[in-house]
Amino acid sequence: MSALKQMWKRFEALPGYARLVIFLLVVTVVPYFLSTLIQPHRYAQVSGCLDTVDRTYTNTCDRPINLGVCWSGTRGACGQTATLAAGQSRLIDTFEGERFATSETGAWVLVKCEVPFRPAMVSSSSSNVRLERGCMQP
Repeated sequence: MSALKQMWKRFEALPGYARLVIFLLVVTVVPYFLSTLIQPHRYAQVSGCLDTVDRTYTNTCDRPINLGVCWSGTRGACGQTATLAAGQSRLIDTFEGERFATSETGAWVLVKCEVPFRPAMVSSSSSNVRLERGCMQP
């Protein structure tokens, strides 16, 4: 008898609630781990890690991050990115001389990603038309 058939017989011998718990774990946990292996850039966005004082951004994490300034309506990689080491600061006006609008206008957005992923405006996981902050593969 094959190993798969033996496993199936053991599974059928379990009580109903145990089978339900195993089924729910497989349905919820396995896709997450597969997704992190197949699409690691979807999980590379960094939350927090920036301290802001007068448009000077400081990396407060203990690892380097890629910081990008993106135009909110443009799909793809941010035109201006910089890698900030732990504790390093960067004045946003120094991004290739590009004028930086305040976040209240909604025109410019900051995107932070783990190194080596690139900051970008990507399609939402629920809608191909809606853009959101995200990361692209290097």
